[in-house]
Amino acid sequence: VDSGMIMIKPRINVRNIDPQKYHSFINILFANTTDSIYKALNRIFRKRDSRYLIKRSKLRTDVTLGDIPTYKFQMYFEYMLQFVPESKHPHIR
Repeated sequence: VDSGMIMIKPRINVRNIDPQKYHSFINILFANTTDSIYKALNRIFRKRDSRYLIKRSKLRTDVTLGDIPTYKFQMYFEYMLQFVPESKHPHIR
């Protein structure tokens, strides 16, 4: 996987994003064992005018795609995710 690209589409849960709350978060599930996607996410969200914290934790071992471990990313935002138009980042749905 090219470190500058996100080759797979994550499943993003946006139900818990509340613009009125100071802290919002989304959960993203990836099936990738390398740091390339993790670094790509950092580059994407560093462009936001918002401070954030990305945490990665490995899911239970039975949550896998084949024998590929699945990782869960949790992004905590202090501001709305709506600052950037979705068209600018078509891989985020």
